[in-house]
Amino acid sequence: MSKRYSDAERQAVDAKRELLAEAAQRVEEQRPADIDAAALILSTYSRRNVALILAQSEQRGQQFPQAVAGFHAWRQVGRAVRKGSAGYFIYAPVMRKDASGEDVRKGYTVKHVFDVLDTDPIAADSAASVRELIAS
Repeated sequence: MSKRYSDAERQAVDAKRELLAEAAQRVEEQRPADIDAAALILSTYSRRNVALILAQSEQRGQQFPQAVAGFHAWRQVGRAVRKGSAGYFIYAPVMRKDASGEDVRKGYTVKHVFDVLDTDPIAADSAASVRELIAS
């Protein structure tokens, strides 16, 4: 079931999307080599999402992240996102099944992903390094 936004919430979401799109466009125009370098590390994300992550890390005064994943993906590899961590906003496809049961992209929504530096191991045997996370 999808969330229903009030008019004010919808305007806030649309404004955030517009700001993200503008920031990503600037990064794509001004820093294509950085996108190429970050894309090697963040290989599961589209070029636009890599640009979004770079734009946000720049706004935070940070280098680009070493490894990025969603909240549940970090849990699956034995890491927990720290409470209060500010995730990176990215565009994620919204998929729905059509009449024949096939998944069809209906649009995009804004989701959060987190840097490995915003996580802690859940157990002593959890992956301790980025290399271990990438290898798993």
